[in-house]
Amino acid sequence: MHSDLAFLSSLELSDIDRVTTANLIFDVVDWGHLQPRSLTVGEVNDYFGNLAEKYSSNDDIGSQGVRSVLAESPRYSALSLASVTGKVYSDLWSSFDDVEYFDKTLELLQTRFTANAISIEKFSSCLDAGCGSGRYSVALKKMNPHMSVTGLDVSSDAINFGRQMAKRKGVEVSFQTGSVLDLPFEDESFDFVFSNGVLHHTSSTEQGLREINRILKPGGGCWLYLYGGKGALFWDIVECCRAILRDVPQEYTQNIMAEIGFEAGKIFHRCDFFYVPTNRRYLESEVTAMLENSKFSRWHRLERDVGHGWDEILWNHPNTSLLFGEGEMKFWVQK
Repeated sequence: MHSDLAFLSSLELSDIDRVTTANLIFDVVDWGHLQPRSLTVGEVNDYFGNLAEKYSSNDDIGSQGVRSVLAESPRYSALSLASVTGKVYSDLWSSFDDVEYFDKTLELLQTRFTANAISIEKFSSCLDAGCGSGRYSVALKKMNPHMSVTGLDVSSDAINFGRQMAKRKGVEVSFQTGSVLDLPFEDESFDFVFSNGVLHHTSSTEQGLREINRILKPGGGCWLYLYGGKGALFWDIVECCRAILRDVPQEYTQNIMAEIGFEAGKIFHRCDFFYVPTNRRYLESEVTAMLENSKFSRWHRLERDVGHGWDEILWNHPNTSLLFGEGEMKFWVQK
């Protein structure tokens, strides 16, 4: 199979062509553009064969298909990785309106918790570890007004944004800067930790899990979401898109997508995959091994999601495993 995606970044395309091409490719794995049926290997290879014929007739990607080989990316220190990651997300949150930030986030979280029979009513203290813009911190507080909520993020821009949004709606959430790999809290400080799509962007997922275990009270619970689907077609396509957009500024991509008519939530979703420096993905066996090494007492995999989530798609259409592999790694973890 084709083992070098560098040719994609070297194609003679304008920036606007790169943005539109990347989004056309991503449509292959965007459930909103798919019919609820099996996508065959032949169809996938034909898709990339047509793309290669149009842009690079000398390349053999069409006959060989695509299998994930990560494009070479810059190496970051833990500090610079966190800084670059924070910048990617802060540039995306700025386009959220109140409906996207408050209403849709609350609805999404309530649906996910309900679908997996998770209740947070008994908890009195919550840490949103890697809170980003603070939208989930605010939603968690609304879901349990009696629970104190602390949102922590390494990005000061994110923390300032979260404070402003919470204050504007009169929601009492505490925000502070800090690293999820070195949490600035005493042992056993919280009885609930929310870690949603964060640790796979850091320099050490397992260190982040050890920190969660340290600050979690005995009997406490943690919502954990890590990227899954390791080895699935979805990530092959993400790497193709990243290679095509490697030299296109994120701001330009966001602006073009907005002009095309993408909603802010979808721009966030796609540019997350396109531009974040590191996106580790895991098999279920790898996650359970990390949880065991981090000394958690018990855990179980969460199998349901909102309609467009991988796990819900796989639940209803198991034949889509070619696209999504084992699905997303969402767990309920206890100390």
